[in-house]
Amino acid sequence: MPAFLLFTLYAPLAAFGDIAVGERRTGLDRPGRSGVFGLLAAALGIDRADEDGHRALDAAYALAVRVDRHGTLTQDYHTIQAPAARTGRSWATRRAALAERDLGTLLSLRDYRQDALSTLALLPRTADADTARLAGALATPRYTLFAGRKSCPLGLPPRPMVVAAGGLAAAFAAYDGAATEPERAVRAHFATHPAGSTIHVDRDFEAAGLLGDFLPIRIERRRDQVASRGRRQFTLREELVLLPAGSPS
Repeated sequence: MPAFLLFTLYAPLAAFGDIAVGERRTGLDRPGRSGVFGLLAAALGIDRADEDGHRALDAAYALAVRVDRHGTLTQDYHTIQAPAARTGRSWATRRAALAERDLGTLLSLRDYRQDALSTLALLPRTADADTARLAGALATPRYTLFAGRKSCPLGLPPRPMVVAAGGLAAAFAAYDGAATEPERAVRAHFATHPAGSTIHVDRDFEAAGLLGDFLPIRIERRRDQVASRGRRQFTLREELVLLPAGSPS
């Protein structure tokens, strides 16, 4: 019986980035794999430059995302001053960057989601995947956790929980049954109903026979598999979209 690691991702304002080209920074309606594993890496204290650490973390777990609330789309016309880019040059703080003489203005239009709420489940892929250690890191993270951008702090603690279950539906049910009072209040306020939620899973869950009563309706491809965290390069990934049994397709 596999041991799933489940946790909550809720933020008053979240940024679930898509492919970013030029001034238009679009966002999706649910967390992507790269964003989720960036959050996990922050909890563990893995630095952005530690490519081996990011690869090992990415290889260790398959991801399932139950979208309990997509949130409301909002956009920000974003302006920022920054010095001219120089090869091999970086600034440790914002203050240091603004102390440069050759400041310019960068403009962008960025997508955000207001009050997006998801429940995430991780399935160990490798023998050295330490769910207990990762759960502990989410409970007491090394670095501050945020939902996509540093301007998007979490609105609830992640509440990590390791659940031994025979399938994904049973794991979600056990996690929902242990919800804290603040989490139940948030879900009640937004009238979320997990029975009608869409679930987006890596194909590992299907291969392992863990879908249970969930109904596969389509396969989607997303460019959110990390190739290099430091260079912000991503590759395509397939995910299976599920509905609970009996839901309208």
